[in-house]
Amino acid sequence: MMWTPAVLPGIAVQWRIQVKLWPVPVVFWILAMAKIRQFEYSRSGKVRNKSPLVYVFLPVHFLKSGSYSQRRSSMRKQFIWVLLALLVTTNGWGHETDRLTPAAGDRCAVCGMYVATYPNWVAAAEFSDGALVFFDGPKDMFAYYFNLPAYRPGDKRKDLVGLYVTEYFTMERVLAQDVYFVAGSEVLGPMGHELVPVAGDDALARFLSKHGGKKVLCFSAGSLQEVESGLGGP
Repeated sequence: MMWTPAVLPGIAVQWRIQVKLWPVPVVFWILAMAKIRQFEYSRSGKVRNKSPLVYVFLPVHFLKSGSYSQRRSSMRKQFIWVLLALLVTTNGWGHETDRLTPAAGDRCAVCGMYVATYPNWVAAAEFSDGALVFFDGPKDMFAYYFNLPAYRPGDKRKDLVGLYVTEYFTMERVLAQDVYFVAGSEVLGPMGHELVPVAGDDALARFLSKHGGKKVLCFSAGSLQEVESGLGGP
């Protein structure tokens, strides 16, 4: 892979999302250690080491030692299964994230710009056959959606299984129907004025107070509808 300007932002986004998963292995580790802590560490039935470091060294000791009882051997196996389950789970989340992350060569289906260059604006349309079409912002995504026959002859809106956008504050990929879209704010996208995706009433109020906006829209029943802020919604 060539390290071009179009590649680096996409890699940065994947890294940010993966980093957000760090509490998961920590929680699994603590739970496993809490279970192991119930077993005695010495032959006398008492745990000699009261230091927090026992949570680091005790699992290693269990995995390396072959001189403990059958009960401890069973605990080692349980601990290994916990780690394997954790590995499978986090890998699955990573693949889902990668699935909605454009490659360096992916272009916006409407304007032709390289999408990975603007990771905080990525939008995507997913079809029932598994095909993903990327855009450099929600504005182009909706232009594509409302004029689908012109861009993808033979397909209909019913063939779409999901429209995804990048939430402004979290930079996470979310469904279009789960956010507000602010139009006419001072925040500009790759193609100028943009429909800014914001999730939740609190985030919407914060965005409007800082960046303004002329309209607040939501995507529902296949159309963009104007809503009043603060009245509930996505």
